[in-house]
Amino acid sequence: MFIKGFAIGLSLILAIGPQNTFVIRQGLKREFIFFTAFAVAICDGALIAAGVLGVGQFVTKIEWLKLILTIGGMSFLAIYGVMALIRIFRDNKLKVSVTKQKTSPQKILVQSISFSWLNPHAILDTLVIIGSISAQYSMSDSFNFGLGAILSSFVWFFMLAFVAKTLSKYLQKPITWKIIDFFVGVVCLRVAYSLLLELI
Repeated sequence: MFIKGFAIGLSLILAIGPQNTFVIRQGLKREFIFFTAFAVAICDGALIAAGVLGVGQFVTKIEWLKLILTIGGMSFLAIYGVMALIRIFRDNKLKVSVTKQKTSPQKILVQSISFSWLNPHAILDTLVIIGSISAQYSMSDSFNFGLGAILSSFVWFFMLAFVAKTLSKYLQKPITWKIIDFFVGVVCLRVAYSLLLELI
């Protein structure tokens, strides 16, 4: 069950979304890489644990809570996406010096929580889907299944962050950073638009 949980968790998290693009961007910037990967993985792990404990099925039945999560997630992703697109018109090079860090750990923590807990799609994958699958098994099997899914989040986000860090030395030109911000902006706005369609 542990391996099955790991495989399913990894398959759900592989799709490039706002959460992944945030981790990639921090890795490329070389800003608090370990902390970023750890914070996002912890947020994901908490959702998975809650899903295994049956919280997901409870949340999906509360319409007003679903509405708040959807509106909150849509607003956050839309603002972050627009900010990323605005950065395209600036000529800042990628800052790799530790002494020039601009993002605080507190801000990264808030962003990690926002990308994880204000993203209905992430909640669907962790709380609902993983929770529903684990509900089919006995208590011990669902526990092992959940542990495997949580481990997949840690492995994926740390790998993503440190691979991005390795590539950052090749990405010093402003045009490269513009392409990255364009990709981040498009992904965030695409998800925000899909949430708007759900509201309509």
